[in-house]
Amino acid sequence: MLKLVDYFQISEENLNSNGKLPIEKILHIFQDAAGDHATGLGKGMEELIADGMTWILTKVRFEVCSELAAGKYRIETFPLKRKGATFPRDYYIYDSRDNQVIRGTSQWCIVDFKSRKILRNPFDFDGIFTDAKAFEDGIPKIMSADVKPAGEHVVTKKDMDMNMHTNNCRYGGMVEEVIGERDYRELVINFSKETVEGDVIRLFSGEIDGICHVEGHRGDDIIFKANVR
Repeated sequence: MLKLVDYFQISEENLNSNGKLPIEKILHIFQDAAGDHATGLGKGMEELIADGMTWILTKVRFEVCSELAAGKYRIETFPLKRKGATFPRDYYIYDSRDNQVIRGTSQWCIVDFKSRKILRNPFDFDGIFTDAKAFEDGIPKIMSADVKPAGEHVVTKKDMDMNMHTNNCRYGGMVEEVIGERDYRELVINFSKETVEGDVIRLFSGEIDGICHVEGHRGDDIIFKANVR
């Protein structure tokens, strides 16, 4: 079965005042695991860029299942069978006692590096796929909501990834700029547009049935939408 298993440490300094990992940190853990696994399968970012393509993250969702503490953790990640132009991937994080502490899922697609157009049938991973899913209902589409201005973020060189676009994990940091060290349990982000150095992302927020809704705009374009509960 297609699978990657890796280990990482969490220190007390990594946890916020509510004992939670910052959203951006969790997204980086997912991203690093996905990148390492894709590279091991011969479909990593560098390999794709050499062929004029690149990976783009379109949606991500995770749930914190139990409290975390400083210590050693294990992450397991599996690609699911491709659906059209979408490459789903799940993630599971376990503590040293084999308790599942975080589960997550993501949707990726492959685009032409220059045109940024989605490539519908570039390839699929070779191997046996799991039928298990982190979330049976997948990643929901986030609808717009009544929002109010909540600040702005100017994209800098530190925000860039190897595509020279804003790293998707940084949008998790922008969500936290709005919500602060909220005692969250679940996050869903839908990504719509890419941004580059110098772009000004205006942040907005609102509440929907107890869920904190955050949006990032660049002019008339919506860059991302996020729900945190």
